[in-house]
Amino acid sequence: MTRVKEGQARKGRPSNYSDEQLKEMALEIKKKYKGQKLTYLFLEKETGIGRNTWSRRIPETIDELNKPVSRSVGISESDDVYFPNIEKIFEAYKNDKNKIISELYFIETAFYELYNTVKNLKEELNRRRDDSAELKMKNDEIRLLQEQVKHYEQLYNQQMISSAFSHLQSQNQVKDNLIQFDKNNRKHASLENLETFFELEGSNTLEENASLSKIENRFSNIFKKDR
Repeated sequence: MTRVKEGQARKGRPSNYSDEQLKEMALEIKKKYKGQKLTYLFLEKETGIGRNTWSRRIPETIDELNKPVSRSVGISESDDVYFPNIEKIFEAYKNDKNKIISELYFIETAFYELYNTVKNLKEELNRRRDDSAELKMKNDEIRLLQEQVKHYEQLYNQQMISSAFSHLQSQNQVKDNLIQFDKNNRKHASLENLETFFELEGSNTLEENASLSKIENRFSNIFKKDR
């Protein structure tokens, strides 16, 4: 059973620990919670030893554990992580191995947190690069389609204009007007049923079918229809 757990087992009873044991327990809790600020209430909840005991017997130690070692590089409000100065750590704690380990553990934890942050940012950057490349490809496709539309629009306009002027028809191999409009005809002013202005292949099919039906009816004994 650890000292912290022993303290929890004795919750509600007077502390029988020496000052040195209390200091070691406080340091152990500091390491356990990765540098979290120690309060007397927090220590009481973790150990079962009353807050008055902590505040009366080792207040200087608690203050020292809560005070980070200063670094040579200036501190600003924009700092996301506080990095203690290694040289100052050894100067402050000298041969106290446990305290030095506690401070170095804090640096190690901060390093891994920063590493994970940088890793996630790199992955996000790569995803954005992929999205940017795909967007560029789509934009290129749109640009190509726009050029094709413009090209065919020019061809269409050229053919339509050429068909309306006899001197341009031969140049563009157009035999006649592509669309026949009569300015005096009202239906030609409407945009409905535009297909009626175009000569469709096989447009004489109805007339041919009508003639064939007349022949079949006249010579029904020759042309027998399927029932």
